[in-house]
Amino acid sequence: MSAPASRVDRSDVRRPQRRSWQILKTRQRLLVVLLVFICGSAFLYAVDIPALVRASKPAVVQLLVYNQDDKVVATATGFFISSDGKLLTNYHVIAAGQTIIAKSDARRYRLQKVLVSDEELDVALLQFAADHVPYLTLGSSANAVEGERVLVIGNPDRLTGTVSDGIISAFRGHRSIIQITAPISPGSSGSPVINAESGEVIGIAVGIDEEGQSLNFAISADAVHYAITRGGSPPLDKEPSDKEPSEEELAQETLRRAREKFKNKDYQGALMILNLFLVVHSDNAAVLSEHALVCLQLGNPDQAINDCTEAIRLKPDYEPAYYARSGSYYKLKRYAEAIKDLTKAIRLLPNNAMLYKDRAVVYDEAGDHKRAEEDRKKARELGK
Repeated sequence: MSAPASRVDRSDVRRPQRRSWQILKTRQRLLVVLLVFICGSAFLYAVDIPALVRASKPAVVQLLVYNQDDKVVATATGFFISSDGKLLTNYHVIAAGQTIIAKSDARRYRLQKVLVSDEELDVALLQFAADHVPYLTLGSSANAVEGERVLVIGNPDRLTGTVSDGIISAFRGHRSIIQITAPISPGSSGSPVINAESGEVIGIAVGIDEEGQSLNFAISADAVHYAITRGGSPPLDKEPSDKEPSEEELAQETLRRAREKFKNKDYQGALMILNLFLVVHSDNAAVLSEHALVCLQLGNPDQAINDCTEAIRLKPDYEPAYYARSGSYYKLKRYAEAIKDLTKAIRLLPNNAMLYKDRAVVYDEAGDHKRAEEDRKKARELGK
C-alpha cells in the first residue's frame, strides 16, 4: 500500500452595448497583440518547463519499503542530492519498514546507511549504494515568495514520475513549512518541490490536509538544511547521546553566529541562521528579537514588529524586544508607539544612555524638542 500523506494542522493556518466600427477595429488590433503575447509566453513555457522536468526526473526515485517478511508495506519518493548516492526523503517513510530499495527506470539501489533521521522535522538523509547518479541541488527557501511557481515530481499511488505544478500559497511555522497548490497524493511523500525558475529544490513534499482543497505542504529547504546540519535524531537503532546541547546553548551559539554575519553586513546569512533555529525553537525571545533586528535591516519592519511582539508575549520584561520594536515603529514613522517602547526599555534599564539618545531622536521627529533635549541631557549625565 502507499505511504499515507501526513495530516497537517490547519490552525495556522467569495446585453453588451453596440460599438462603433473604429472601436471594434482598435479592439481587434489589441486582441492580435494580446494573442501574440500569449502565444509567445506559451512558447517560452513549453520550452522551459519540459526542459526542467527532463533534467530533474532522473534524480527522483521510487522508494519501496519492505517489512521483516520481505513484503512491500509502503511506497514513497526520494531524490538524490549528490552523485555518490545521498538521498533525501521523509522520516516517516523510513520508519514504515525494515528494508528500503530505491528504484528508478533503469536500476535499483539498496540502502547502505541512515545518515540523518529527524523525526521532529520529518527529514531523513540516506546513503544508497550508488555512483555517478543524477542529482538535484538542494537550494534555500529563504528568498522564496508567495506566488512563485513550483513543480513536484513524485510517485503518487505508484504512478511513477508524475509531475504536478502550482504556486507557493503561504508559509507556516516561521517558514519551516511551505504551503503549495501543486497536488500531492499518497506515495508523494519525499518528493522534491522544485523552484520553476532556478531549478533548485526548495522543499520536500510531506503531506496534505484532507479536509480542504489544494492544501498541500512541504518541509522548507532551510528546515532540511537545519536537520542535516544538526545531525537530526540518532539513527533508529541507536540510543540518544547524553551530551545533547540544551536549547539555551543552541540559542547562544545561534546568536553568536548570526551577530558575526550581521557585523560583516551579511544580513541574509544572519537571517538564514536565525530562521533555521526558529524552525524548531520558535518560542525563544532572544532569537526572535535578533531576528527582528535583521528583518529591520533588510527593510521588513512589519515582520520585525511581529517578532518583537511575540518575544514580549513570551518574556514581558525583555528589554531588547522593546528596543528592537521601537526601531521598527520609528522606521514606519509611528513615533508615539516608538516612544512608548523606548520608555518601557528605559524603565527596565534606567542607566542605559543609548536608550535616552534614541528616544531623543524620536521626540525630535515627533516635534517634542523639549523632551528631546531632556533626554540628551540625561544621556550626557549617564555617559560620564
